[in-house]
Amino acid sequence: MSLLSKLRDVLIAGAILSIAVTVSNAAPSDDSGVTVYSDICYHAEAGDLLGTRVVLLRLKGGDYVVYQIAERAC
Repeated sequence: MSLLSKLRDVLIAGAILSIAVTVSNAAPSDDSGVTVYSDICYHAEAGDLLGTRVVLLRLKGGDYVVYQIAERAC
């Protein structure tokens, strides 16, 4: 794993933590919801998926974050 890749992961983890703190301080809501942040795209020449996806789930049982990295060949 390269230094740039590690730095990107640290920055994304910090962003997720910031979102989690903001959401946890917000007033509780009965509404469920899903928010997706994604820059994953398919590169036809290489046949690879590349990018990052963060999914924020607000459910009755609690809030969840799903973090996905696409860096390998399909």
